[in-house]
Amino acid sequence: MNCRLCQEKMEGYRGGTLPEDIMTQVKSHLEVCSSCADLYRMMVITDRVIIGEIDTEADPFLATRVMAHIASRDEKSAQASLFSRVLRPAVITLSMAAALFTGITLGSLSQPLAGDNLIPEELALSDDSALESIEYLIND
Repeated sequence: MNCRLCQEKMEGYRGGTLPEDIMTQVKSHLEVCSSCADLYRMMVITDRVIIGEIDTEADPFLATRVMAHIASRDEKSAQASLFSRVLRPAVITLSMAAALFTGITLGSLSQPLAGDNLIPEELALSDDSALESIEYLIND
């Protein structure tokens, strides 16, 4: 028997559903082939682990602890939601109003000087296109 055929029949060998002559061939192949024997051992170990997981009973106190933790988180989130729904927007609105009031107050404190908006007559009548270029003045 070769390895491929042995691996195909291994599931039936574990379950005992193969004919007697093929069971004998698989058994003899597993005794001589270490790779197939390792695969068979891994399959048996996997079955034991799965059966052990199925037979494990749940801890009844685990569900109680989880539900208590969820309830405490709900209470904390309800307290936090009061701050996030009411107090946070109120604080933001008050701080924006204070910033706006401060800006308006500071802006109204600064007044222009009385003679600041008068332009001298020489500058008002000057023709900018007739001015000499800066390159000409630099070369002199």
